[in-house]
Amino acid sequence: MTRILALLLVLFGATDAAAQPAAGAYEVPMGNWEYRWLTRRDADGNVRREAATGHLRLVAGGLHDHLRTAEGATLQSMGSYRTEGHLLLLPRTDMDNRGRMAVDTFAVRHIGDRIFLWREGGGETMEYTLAPPGAPAEPAVVPGIIPGIHAFVQSVTFFESDGGPMPRPQRRYATAFRVDSTRYVNVQIDLSHPIALADGTLPVACNFVNVELGASFLLEWPAEVRRGNASSGLSTGFGTADPGHWRPGTYRVACTVNGVAIPEAGFTMQ
Repeated sequence: MTRILALLLVLFGATDAAAQPAAGAYEVPMGNWEYRWLTRRDADGNVRREAATGHLRLVAGGLHDHLRTAEGATLQSMGSYRTEGHLLLLPRTDMDNRGRMAVDTFAVRHIGDRIFLWREGGGETMEYTLAPPGAPAEPAVVPGIIPGIHAFVQSVTFFESDGGPMPRPQRRYATAFRVDSTRYVNVQIDLSHPIALADGTLPVACNFVNVELGASFLLEWPAEVRRGNASSGLSTGFGTADPGHWRPGTYRVACTVNGVAIPEAGFTMQ
């Protein structure tokens, strides 16, 4: 069974762009913020976290006051900032480089009492964590947040396929399938997240359980997140090339993405 599953996953595990997320999750929050952490991720997946200090004050009208001490340099600026979609563009004066002006472009995510700013440079991705003045150093755990890309699950859906890649417009989503005609059933997990600054992978595992029979099978695959996307669709499936092999009953599907359990979903075979 394990060898069969592995072969099927190689054949039609997939990642595609999902619907764009609601803008409210990405709005750049006004107010006073303090830098707490800088997390670095290099091209090999190595992660290093270090303390960061400074403040960021954003007010209506595009004005800001910004001081950051990290990466061995002091960066300071006052004046106007801009936003473009999910991006925050901060002009700055590099105090350790003869006061030269530059612009840092960040992808933004606002979760609970924290904002996260991402940027890529020098072959690594840098993630800054900011908090309101006086807040604890570590943020409270927000249920359902997928670490690494700070993603939310938008939906978990199912569609039938022939075992090969199927473009999203051709998919017919359903919660009931026919035993006599169904070949492969694919699970699709749609995520919303800040703009990905680099390609990456997320480990995904889905356990299919036939409630009446108590039988189960596990699908595991590395799902890809594409640079430049603000949403991702993770999908794979299981079945046979010929119909008629699915057992009738109710199927519950429990998945994890990057180790985080997501809402259960299911379908019936009739």
